[in-house]
Amino acid sequence: MRSLLLKTGRRTFHSISSDDILYIERLKGRVRIFLKNKNIRVNSTFLNVFEQLDKRFVQCHRRFIVNTSYVIEFTTKRVNCADGSSIPIGQTYKDEFIEYMINNHDSIGE
Repeated sequence: MRSLLLKTGRRTFHSISSDDILYIERLKGRVRIFLKNKNIRVNSTFLNVFEQLDKRFVQCHRRFIVNTSYVIEFTTKRVNCADGSSIPIGQTYKDEFIEYMINNHDSIGE
């Protein structure tokens, strides 16, 4: 378990466990992090957040990073997460995402 310290306001920081992150969405100039029980907006770049994450997190679309521990199924076009979310897979990321999922199948969900 890794904890991330992220800026959520002008003078406010939020500490979250990477284990609680389902997926991350890039917004204009901000990032929305979807947690098990809520979502938060972060005043940080998508790349900055991505660099703080461990190998369970894989970019599947230019706007999305998923925690593979919560992936319950995927196709060549969509990822379905444990919370019922359906996230698109971008053409650019498709091959790398599928290869990661196949090669790390045994460690997914641990």
